[in-house]
Amino acid sequence: MNDRHFAQIVDNYIKKFAVMNAPAPGSDETYKWRVAKQFRPMMDAALESDDSVFPSKLLETQKMVKNLTDSYTQPFYGLYEFAKKDPVAVKNMSRHLFDSCELPPEEKMEENRNFLSNASNLKEEHFPGSFRYESTIHTASVFQTLYDPDSSYIVKPKHARKFADCIDFFDDWKGGQSTRLDIYYRMCDEVAEAIQNNTALLETHQSRFELEQPGSLHPDEKHHLLVFDLIYCCSTYGLYSGVSFNRPPDLEKVRLREENEKKAAELYLKLEESKKEVALLTEGKAFFAPYFTEGATVKSKLNGDGIVQSCDESTVTVNFPAKEKSIKFKFTDAVSARFLYVDGPNMLKGWCVTVRH
Repeated sequence: MNDRHFAQIVDNYIKKFAVMNAPAPGSDETYKWRVAKQFRPMMDAALESDDSVFPSKLLETQKMVKNLTDSYTQPFYGLYEFAKKDPVAVKNMSRHLFDSCELPPEEKMEENRNFLSNASNLKEEHFPGSFRYESTIHTASVFQTLYDPDSSYIVKPKHARKFADCIDFFDDWKGGQSTRLDIYYRMCDEVAEAIQNNTALLETHQSRFELEQPGSLHPDEKHHLLVFDLIYCCSTYGLYSGVSFNRPPDLEKVRLREENEKKAAELYLKLEESKKEVALLTEGKAFFAPYFTEGATVKSKLNGDGIVQSCDESTVTVNFPAKEKSIKFKFTDAVSARFLYVDGPNMLKGWCVTVRH
């Protein structure tokens, strides 16, 4: 993360905090925390209600949330319209979406796709050709985040991409139903951590709770709503003022660098393992060397008894009288592969203890 750019954003956020959270209509951004406090109990009550009253309860929730979800195409209002036609289908797809909140990002995205596909099918079935009621990744992410703010992040694609460019987060989370939530969440986690370490921002943010009725706002202890508030307010209230964006890197170079870094890490682990193996081999050689001195008697499964003619750190040459031949062995193979063995007080049943190499 570009710490300097983030600090500039935070400074502008603090300076405009009062304007962004004024009681006047349209500028009260604290409503996000109010909505998050009420959304889950309202949705649970709606999902547990009779099918006949489910649409009306869904509409009550939509009216509260619509600033976050319903713009031109009105996706949440569309769910209300679908529920009037097929309440069971809307209940089931909503439950699956909410049940996925705590799943890992990749699995959660799969449930998002299912939700969006079901919504699209209902639209085509009941409102064919209509430009309205089209749900997007933004719709699904708002529902999940309001239902379980500590496990999810809201995705508002254009706002988020500009924010990412500002803080030099250039990884591509793609978009639409191909959105890589794991990458997007990684960026948001970095922002949440930066928020946690910024005392001035936390104090400013905390002031919104002091102006509200106790218990009326979601506590947002992990700052997931505040992450989205920063992303949204940067574009909406001009918080990029004074920030000079850096040029995005060549993505192919980034990919190659990441591959090289991964390969280097793998090689490092292999090197450490090799060092351990060398240490074991050195220890093993020191242990077995006295048994392979010139003139020592050794045994071979294939060749019988033999006499060591010579031995150094790399090879041992053994003469086998019964076979009338001499054989040169690699010392490590002679020991670790048990080509040769000896009888001795430190041996197990006459066999050499295996030395890895």
